[in-house]
Amino acid sequence: MFLVLSIITLIFFFPIIKNIQLSTTDAQFVEASKFIGLQNYLNVLQDYNFWHAAIITLIYTTIYTISIFIVGIITALLLDKAKGRRKTIFRTFFVLPFAIPDTAAALVFLWMLDYQFGILNYFLNFLHLTKVPVLWLSSSPLLSLITVISVEIWRFFPLHTLIIYAAMQNIPKELYEAAEIDGAGGIAKFFKITIPQLKRILSILFVLTIIWCFRRFTMIWLLTRGGPARGTETIVIQLYKYAFPFNKMSYASTIGMILLLITIVLAVVYFKYSKQE
Repeated sequence: MFLVLSIITLIFFFPIIKNIQLSTTDAQFVEASKFIGLQNYLNVLQDYNFWHAAIITLIYTTIYTISIFIVGIITALLLDKAKGRRKTIFRTFFVLPFAIPDTAAALVFLWMLDYQFGILNYFLNFLHLTKVPVLWLSSSPLLSLITVISVEIWRFFPLHTLIIYAAMQNIPKELYEAAEIDGAGGIAKFFKITIPQLKRILSILFVLTIIWCFRRFTMIWLLTRGGPARGTETIVIQLYKYAFPFNKMSYASTIGMILLLITIVLAVVYFKYSKQE
C-alpha cells in the first residue's frame, strides 16, 4: 500500500509541486532562476493577451458544449430508433471519427479546407454558393474559430452519442408505454421522460465537457496554431507558446496553475450541485 501511494504521489503530485515552484521564479528554458514570489501571477492577471485567450476559451467552450450536446442527443436518438443492420451501420459510422488519430484527422481537414484544392470550396463553387474560395482557417478570427469548433465536434461527438445512448437503455420502457396510453406524443415523451431520466448523466457529461474544452490543444494547434490574429488562441495554446517558442517556462507554469485552479473550481461546483441533488 505504501508503495502504491508513493507511486501515485510521484506521478500526480510531483508535477503539480514542480509547477508551483516554477511559477514563483523567473525561470527561462535554460537559464538559472531566482525566486520572485507571486509576481508572475500579477503579471498574468494584468496581461491583455491572457484575458483575450480567456475570452476565446470561454466562447469556444460555450459554442462547443451547446453544439456537441445537441448533436450527441440527436444522434443518440437516431441510434436508439434504428433497428437491425441499420443500428450496426449507424454505430460504426458514429464511432469512426473518434477512432481516427488527431494528427490524421487534422491532415484530412487541412486538405478539405484548403483554399485552392479543398473539396469543400470545390463543392461550394460547384453549387454556385460562393464566387471565390473561402479561407476557412485564415480569413477571419471568427470564421476560423467556428471552423475549428466544427472539426472538434465532428471529432468527439461519438463519445457523447455513445454515453447518452447507453444511458437511454436504462430508462424503463414502462414509462414510455404509460405515456403513450395517456396520449403523449414523441416530443412530450422526450421532454417529460427522456431528458429528466438523463439529467444525472447529462450533468456529469456537461461538467466533463467544459473541463475537456479547457484542455483542448492538439486539433487547434495543428489547424491554426492559434491564429489568425490570435482568433483561436485558447489558454492552453497560449501556455504552449510561452513554454516552448518563447521559452518562458515560469510564465507558462503560472498560466498552467491558473488553469488548474479554474478546473478545480468547476469540479467543486459540480460536486456541490451533485450533493444537493
